[in-house]
Amino acid sequence: MTERQFAMIAFLGCCCCLAVLPAMAADGDIYRCVVADFNAFSPTSSKDTAFEMLNRNKTFDVFELRNKFTVVSNSNSKAFTSDSTDYDTIGDDVLGARAIAKSSISIDTFILGRSGQEVDANRYEATITTQSSDYVNTWFLTCIGVKRS
Repeated sequence: MTERQFAMIAFLGCCCCLAVLPAMAADGDIYRCVVADFNAFSPTSSKDTAFEMLNRNKTFDVFELRNKFTVVSNSNSKAFTSDSTDYDTIGDDVLGARAIAKSSISIDTFILGRSGQEVDANRYEATITTQSSDYVNTWFLTCIGVKRS
C-alpha cells in the first residue's frame, strides 16, 4: 500500500466516524421537554383523570452528563414538588440513548430518540417510565435541544 492510499483510507475512516458523531449527543447537552401524553396503569386503582391531567402539565429539563442523564421534573401544581432523578446510561448510539434508575420501590427508564431527522430539526422524542409492583406510569415527551453557553 502506498502512502497516498494509506492517507486516503485514513481520511475516509475519519469522515465515516465524523458522520456518526452529530447523531449522538455530547456530554453536557440540555433538553427542554413538554409532555405530549401521559398514561397511568394500575390494576388495583381506578382511573384518576385529575392525576393524569396534573402529570400532562409537567415539564422536564434533561441534562446529559458523562454516562448518565439527570432529569428534573417541574410542576406548577401544589400536588407535586419538583424533583430530579439520575439515570445511568446503559446504551447510546445513533438511534438514541437508553438509561435506567433504580429506587427502593421502582425501576425507572429514560429513552431519548436521536434519529437523523430529529437531530437536524433539533426536536427529540423521549419517554420516561416508572414501574413498580402495582403501577406503571409513562410520560411521552417532546423535547428541544438547548444550546450550551
